Amino acid sequence: MLCSHENLSAPLVHRTDRDFPVAWTKTYGKGRVFYSTLGHASESWDNPVIQSMYFEAIRWALRLTD
Repeated sequence: MLCSHENLSAPLVHRTDRDFPVAWTKTYGKGRVFYSTLGHASESWDNPVIQSMYFEAIRWALRLTD
């Protein structure tokens, strides 16, 4: 679902299918990057799935898991 503040005609937006990831990972040089838009609502933090995602993301960023 497209948020009201997303502008599909903005110069750096290349998605035409309106499908935007809410979490992603990538490597950057020797580092690891994790990004998520989940957790804006305070009740999200009580969700075990969200908690697990962030916990595993931290483990991945610290190279404790692949």
